[in-house]
Amino acid sequence: MTTSDVPSNELLQYLGVEYQFRVTILEASQIPIEYEDIFCQFNFLHQHHEAYSTEPIKNQGKSGLSLLFSHIQNVKFK
Repeated sequence: MTTSDVPSNELLQYLGVEYQFRVTILEASQIPIEYEDIFCQFNFLHQHHEAYSTEPIKNQGKSGLSLLFSHIQNVKFK
């Protein structure tokens, strides 16, 4: 939800409300074989100083194959 989704006079009721997001990273594709350890890193626009990442996985060294992450992370904000 962004501030543009809510009329300005209703924004105050959302202060202090806890929000939970679930980030799911299924796979990565087209990874060059030169990269050995692959991980995904992400952040949220309102918390650009804090980053989240998956555990690294080994690249199989075969061009064209997708790397399966199956990473799920719950993140809560208040």
